[in-house]
Amino acid sequence: MDSARREDFEKVQNELGLDEPLHFIRHVQTRWLTLVDALERIAARYEAAVRFFVHFIPSSPENKEVMKSERYKQIVSQLKDEEPLVHLHFLMSVKPVFDSYLRVFQTEGPLIHCLHQSMVDLIKLMLLRFVKADKVNNLQTSGIKQLDVTKEHLKHEDIEIGPSTKGFLRKIKSQRTRTETYIAIIKFYETATKYLIQSMPLDNKLLRALGCLHPEVRKSTTSARRILTVAESLPVVSQEELVLVSDEWRKYAIDDDGIDSDSRVDKYWWKVLNRKEASGAKKYPLLGKLVRAALSLSHGNADSERGLSINNAAVCIRRNPCCYPENLAQPI
Repeated sequence: MDSARREDFEKVQNELGLDEPLHFIRHVQTRWLTLVDALERIAARYEAAVRFFVHFIPSSPENKEVMKSERYKQIVSQLKDEEPLVHLHFLMSVKPVFDSYLRVFQTEGPLIHCLHQSMVDLIKLMLLRFVKADKVNNLQTSGIKQLDVTKEHLKHEDIEIGPSTKGFLRKIKSQRTRTETYIAIIKFYETATKYLIQSMPLDNKLLRALGCLHPEVRKSTTSARRILTVAESLPVVSQEELVLVSDEWRKYAIDDDGIDSDSRVDKYWWKVLNRKEASGAKKYPLLGKLVRAALSLSHGNADSERGLSINNAAVCIRRNPCCYPENLAQPI
């Protein structure tokens, strides 16, 4: 919207008694996380949008040319239809599935040891929204890769679409339209789940093995085998030292260290690796080299993006005296 239209839209919101005039957020295709924010803003000001486009604009003779545009006609057509509102609320209902995943991996600290299990949990959570639970609950990685998501669906009324979506769906009088909407929702879930299964590195042996670094997994019967996979995958220890890594891991697995496992994993391991034998020698010398290398692996790009934001805030005309024009001509 241009400035004049923004003022008109604010006027409509004030007439409706809305507390704070808000404007629409533009979704950027290259930043897909902006999609839900844009949808939430539309939902929050949907009534105002209907009043503005369907009633306010046609009421003014000077808007005749605007009303002839294809873009305006498409907007009005969508606002008068009941289905887009259902789709809008459905997409917002899917947000928590991805929020739980993204929120974890946007925090600071090493999380590479959680990545594989979190990917599996994300796919299962998506499947449980439209597939029968007995087909999902005991799925392992191999089973997920082989699963046919086009079968074993829940009944339409049992598919998770969110309470607000169900409320708007009930307002649609046509049974055929409601059925077609459920079919479209199932197709969305199928497509999204297939994309996750195909795109996520579920078969990566190193990612799967790194789960042994979680404090709660150390006594697992598979943890010793997993740490060997990590040792063989990272260029940290020699082939001759693999057996010693295995010995140190078994000693660590039965060591009643009393260290708080609720702290960040790097802090947990710092305490573990600083333990010493009675002689004063390090208790886990080789394991220490391996764990430090493993936890240095990045679990995503959140840290690098955060670094760019910090640099942008630090090096600017407000913070760097060299940026001031009067200082640029000064000799260094």
